[in-house]
Amino acid sequence: MAITINGSGTVTGVSVGGLPDGIVDAGTLASNSVETAKINANAVTAAKRGTGAILQVVTATNTTNVEVTSSTYTTFITANITPTAASSKFIVVVTTGIYMSESGSQSHFGCGWTLSRSHGGGNVTGLIGDPQDSNGPYGHFLLSSPDRQLGAISTKIGYDSPNTTNTLTYYGEGRPYYGTGNSANFNSTSDGQIVIYEVAG
Repeated sequence: MAITINGSGTVTGVSVGGLPDGIVDAGTLASNSVETAKINANAVTAAKRGTGAILQVVTATNTTNVEVTSSTYTTFITANITPTAASSKFIVVVTTGIYMSESGSQSHFGCGWTLSRSHGGGNVTGLIGDPQDSNGPYGHFLLSSPDRQLGAISTKIGYDSPNTTNTLTYYGEGRPYYGTGNSANFNSTSDGQIVIYEVAG
């Protein structure tokens, strides 16, 4: 088709791709002329989204009961995420159902847990966790209650700025207050769940 310039100033006869590369610049485009449907899904990169944008979300669920009867912190849920950029920040939400019991050998009982992170062989323990004394953590605690049981649902929200693009592992780990006579069951009264949000920094 021949290219025609008519009296109204419009050009007809130009086929798709008929204009030379680079001939259309930002000033040529009218305001609001690019519709959302015309933008390729992969065209807006993390750098273009701006500070505070959610770059990715990773979730994991653990339906297995994890019983802890010693003073050793034991992992009950974990998830990995590989940062899009070293400047990213991370918001991590962990929820677990807890069932605690005391066998009768202690006057008190309870338990506690922490949200932790590791990467590249290094560990950061307790991004956020329960208070503890010389016996152990007592985020959930019953005083002078031998031979009792207690159920609860517990949630922790942690904020992290690891400054790396190495794969990160976030995990919940817990233990009973006393290393003997107390029992703590995680992912028991409800499933354990972890949600990791990577936020542009």
